[in-house]
Parts: sequence; structure tokens; C-alpha cells
Amino acid sequence: MYITIVLDDNQVVIDGEDLKIPIDKSTIPDWVEVIWWDGNEGMLQHREDNTKSLPIDSFEPYQHILNTFLEKKEYIKKQQEIPMEDRARAMRNDVRKQTDIMFNPGYTIHDELLTEKQKDQLFNYCLDLAKWPKQPNWPEIPLPTAPEWLAPLLNMPEWPPINNELN
Repeated sequence: MYITIVLDDNQVVIDGEDLKIPIDKSTIPDWVEVIWWDGNEGMLQHREDNTKSLPIDSFEPYQHILNTFLEKKEYIKKQQEIPMEDRARAMRNDVRKQTDIMFNPGYTIHDELLTEKQKDQLFNYCLDLAKWPKQPNWPEIPLPTAPEWLAPLLNMPEWPPINNELN
């Protein structure tokens, strides 16, 4: 098993499969930029000076990264088994749930009530979300674009998903 872990990019490549995952770096020295492992031996590449890189003879301290990679890979595989239409509707419905509370007359952003313009934009955005599944080429088209003030308040994954999240 050949493993390359680029810490700053949260990128892990295992036997040619590339995936960005959150990496717990708390047990890894700050000077390490890349971890290399070929199944028997490896190296911790020094961030600023390759002459200070250290060989390693055990991958055990970094096993948690491999475990996270395998969990993410399995999650992606399971997600790909769910029909794209179902994933799209579930994601759209999640966004709609996030916006529902904003229709409350007392809803505030940073202690400021929504302006009439923001209320109109919110209403139109929610209409666009409702109409989204009826658009040509759905579900392989992006979600409607949220108003500039609203987008940072929403937790939205990118859509459409990349067909092959594992390269």
C-alpha cells in the first residue's frame, strides 16, 4: 500500500486514489509537510528543509488518517448508490429547512431584522428552490444561487456532486 499525505492540503493518496479529508494533525509535528509510506517504510518530509526529513519504519502513529480515508471512501460509495434525484431532493429540502426559520417576523441577522428587500429575495430564492426539480437537466444542474447576504448563512454542499470524488 502506497500512501502520500499532504497535510496542508488535507489530501491523501492511497494506491492512486486521491481524496481530500479532514486530517487530525494534533499528533503530527508542525514541521511535517508530507508523510510518505510504501507499506514497509516511509518518510516525514520536512516543510522547509528536505535534508531534515526523517525516515519512519512504522505507520502506526498515522493510522487514524488511513482510517478516516477509508471511512470517507465508504461514505462516498454509499452516497453514490443513492439515486441522484433522491440526493438532490434531500439536499434541497435541507436548504429549505434552513431558510424556513427566516420567515419568522422576528428573525434577525446580527440583531437586525430582515429588510423588505431581503424578505423578497428570500421568498424568491425559496421559490427557485421549489422550482429547481422542474428545470431542464435536473438534477445535474447547480442549485439556485442564494442572495449574497443569505449564502454565508446556509450550510450547502456543492451541487451537482463530482461524479467521481475519488480520482
